[in-house]
Parts: sequence; structure tokens; C-alpha cells
Amino acid sequence: MTPERWEKLKEIFGSALECEPAEREAFVREAAKDDPELLSELLRLLEESDRDSKLLSRPALTRARPLESDEGPRFPPATVLAGRFRIVRLIARGGMGEVYEAEDLELGERIALKAIRRIAPDSELLALFKKEVQLARRVTHPNVCRIFDLAQHEDSVNGTTIMLLSMELLEGYTLSEHLRETGPLNFRDALPLIEDIAAGLQAVHDAGIIHGDLKPGNVMLASQGSEGKARAVVMDFGMALPATPGSPESSVSRGGTPEYLSPEQAQRGPVTPAADVYSFALMIADMLGVPRPSRLKPGAARMPSRWARALRRCLEFEPSRRYGRPAELAATLRRTADYRRRAWRRAAAITVAATIGILVAIVVLGRTERSQGTSRPAVVR
Repeated sequence: MTPERWEKLKEIFGSALECEPAEREAFVREAAKDDPELLSELLRLLEESDRDSKLLSRPALTRARPLESDEGPRFPPATVLAGRFRIVRLIARGGMGEVYEAEDLELGERIALKAIRRIAPDSELLALFKKEVQLARRVTHPNVCRIFDLAQHEDSVNGTTIMLLSMELLEGYTLSEHLRETGPLNFRDALPLIEDIAAGLQAVHDAGIIHGDLKPGNVMLASQGSEGKARAVVMDFGMALPATPGSPESSVSRGGTPEYLSPEQAQRGPVTPAADVYSFALMIADMLGVPRPSRLKPGAARMPSRWARALRRCLEFEPSRRYGRPAELAATLRRTADYRRRAWRRAAAITVAATIGILVAIVVLGRTERSQGTSRPAVVR
């Protein structure tokens, strides 16, 4: 796929997502009717997007608030699962199971517990969850959601086995929820969150992992005491891959969310950490409420022109032309913001100095004129 065809695919796919779900397939068929290969790619992306929307949103908490539902929780409060986890409350429910706040009786800590239903012991889904735990446990960082363990609970009532995924309990809400409820951020407010996400993503890469599904829904804004500040936490390693060079497992991406896929992921090609950098740039554009960077122009609203150039670099079709590290991108954005702040301060200082100079000159001139007026000799006629 050429960069030109990739841009066309993104444009049609983006427009399709703005249609009602029932109308999307007809839209892409009409838009790509003269290009069977492009149509095939579009239909595949739509199928993956629909599948993703039906899954339980994230392993970590979608929202740490009581869930309003007519249907009660499968496991009521005080239920003990796997002889270890005492249920406190239901937090979220989705197609694959529920997320609970629970107490780990072994560790004596409150955790988030994901109960996955309808999963066979030898299924591919179970293998994916085990892999998620194995990869995520490599990373210990304040900006990455910690995953602790995978356990099994034998449900004697229904005669089924329920898989339990335990993880860090985060009080807060996702970045996507925040943007949906409060609207876009300006670049000054967005920068601390961008730096948090970059730090977490960099820790993931340094641990030899490609996240593979970075998007606002996979970032939690976790509350930090009474200060009112939020800590951005990267979560969900369900699509993660080991970033070991030459590893067959890391050579092909298993997917991700179509709206945030890099070109190499969309084509099921070899992936590197540069794929996460691509998705990160798209997410930053969404945070700022600006057009996707492929259409950004210098001076776009809500962001400095240097930010637009940096994000466009992240969206280069060739992975080697992007920033190599999330930390490098964050540092570039920080330097730009600091430069603008210093420039503003210099301009303000110059303005103040000039104003003071003018006032001093006026005072001196006034005094001079008064002095000359009192010493002027009288004219004798």
C-alpha cells in the first residue's frame, strides 16, 4: 500500500465511522466500488471496529463509580472467588464479563478484578489473557496500570470455570470519557497528560513490549488525593506484542482499534514501537480537538505550529521516519511549550520595561519644564 492509498483508506474509513453503524458497509462499498482491493481492506477494518466495540471495554476500570443497571451483579458483595478475592462492588459490565472492586485476602489490598465468562480452558481467548498477564507484569511504572495475576474460579452453581484477572484499582475515568464530557484540551493543559502517557509508553517499550492498541479509551485519568490533579495511566495489554527483533510472534500485529492503527498494523505487516508512536500522535490530536495531523497546517487552533510539525512526523508512512521514542516526542513538545512561555515572558518584560521607560521620560520631561519655568528671567519692558 502506498502512502497515497493509505491516506485515501483513512479518509473513507473515517467518514464511514461518522455514519450510523447500519449504514457503514453501504457507504464504503459505494466509496470504493472501483477499487476491490481497497474495498476489501475497508470491510475488514469495519469488521474489526465492530468486534472491538462489543468487547468489555478495558481490563482496567472504565469508571470507578457505581454501575446503574436493572440487572444485579453476577457476584454480589461479600462473595469470595477462587478462595481469595472478596467482592466489594460491581464497577462495569460488558460482553465478556464484569469488572469488580474486590479485596485480595492474600495481599490485604483493594484491587480491580475482571471476571471473564464463557471461556474454555483450552481456548485461544484464555491464551491471550495469559499472554496479557505475562507481558504486562514486566512493567512497573506509575503511568502504567499494574496487572497482578490470573486465577480460576469454579462456579459450582452453573458448573463453569470463570477466569479472574486481578489488576491495580484506579479511581477515575478514561481519557475518552473526559474528552467526551468536557471537550478538547488546550495544549498547556494537555501537555502534563501527554508527558505522563509518553513516560508510561516509554516504560512499556523499554520492557520490550509493543502496546499495539493505544487510544483515549486505554488511558485512565486516575485521581490523586484532594489536589484535583489526574495521573494518566496507560492500560490494556490485550493487543500487546513482544518487541524482540526477529521474533515470529512480534512480526505481525493481531489488530487493535482501526481508528488508531498505524499503516503497518492495518496491513498486518511487521510492527515496531514506531506503531505506538503513530497511534500516540492520533490520540494527541484528539485530545486537542484538531484535525488528524495528516491534514494539520502550521498555526492550527489549540496548538503551536511546531506541535503540528512534530505530530505530522509521527504520522509518516514509513516507521523509520517517525520519532523513535515516545519520550523524544514528549521532550519536543515540552521544549516548544517552554520556548513559547519564555518568549511570552520576554515580550511581557520588554513591554513593561518600555512602559516604565516612557513613564520615566514623561516624569523627567515634566520636571525639566517646571524647572525651566521657575528660573526663566523676567522680561523688563
